[in-house]
Amino acid sequence: MPNRRADLEGVSVVLVGNFNPKIFQPSWFDHHDLLRKEEVESAENLVSVPDVTTFVAGWLSLQATKERFAVSTADAAHFEALRDLVLGTFSLLEHTPINQMGINRDSHFRLEEGRYVSFGHFLVPKTPWKPVLADPRTITLTVESFEKRGSETPRLRVKVEPSVRIPLAVYFETNEHYEIAGEDAGKRLMGILKTNWVEAHSASQRIVQHLLGQEY
Repeated sequence: MPNRRADLEGVSVVLVGNFNPKIFQPSWFDHHDLLRKEEVESAENLVSVPDVTTFVAGWLSLQATKERFAVSTADAAHFEALRDLVLGTFSLLEHTPINQMGINRDSHFRLEEGRYVSFGHFLVPKTPWKPVLADPRTITLTVESFEKRGSETPRLRVKVEPSVRIPLAVYFETNEHYEIAGEDAGKRLMGILKTNWVEAHSASQRIVQHLLGQEY
C-alpha cells in the first residue's frame, strides 16, 4: 500500500533547563540573523514578562519560560529551519544550562469512515472490554520504546488518538526524549539535535506509515 500523505503535520523542539525568557524577543532573533526581518515584523501575540515570552512570527511559534524553551512549526517547508533556529540560538547562548530535549513530530491523517473505526479496533481490540463496557472506544493510546541513535538511547513515545482538528482523522504524535547531565549537557544535546534530526523524523514517519499500512 502506498504511503499516505498527512492532511496536517508539524514539528517541535522542546528544551528543559534554566532560561532567561526576556532574551527571546523577535528583535533578538532579528539582530542575530536567526529570523528574517519580514518574519520579525509580522510577529503576533507577543507576550513578554519576566517569567514567559511567547510569540508567533510567520512559520514559527515560540514559548519560553524559566524552565522550558519550545519552538514549533506546522509549515513543512520550514522543518529544517526550525532545527537551524534552535542550533543557532544555543550556539550563541552556549552556556545556557540545558539537560533535557524532545524532538517531536505530529500528524493528522483522514481515513475513510469504515477504516477510521476499524483502525481503533485494530490498535486496541475491544473483545476484552465488551463484557464490562457497553460501547468501548479507543481514545488515547501511548506506546513507549527505547531506540538506538548513534551513541544515545533516547526514549521514544508514540501517541495515537482521534484528531480534534479534522473529522474522521487519526492524530499521531512521536516524542524522542533525551536527558543528559553534566556541564557540557547543552552542547551535547545540540550535537544530538544536529546529527539525529533526520533519523528522528524518518523514524516517526516509518512508524505512522507502518501502522496505517496494516490490514484493519
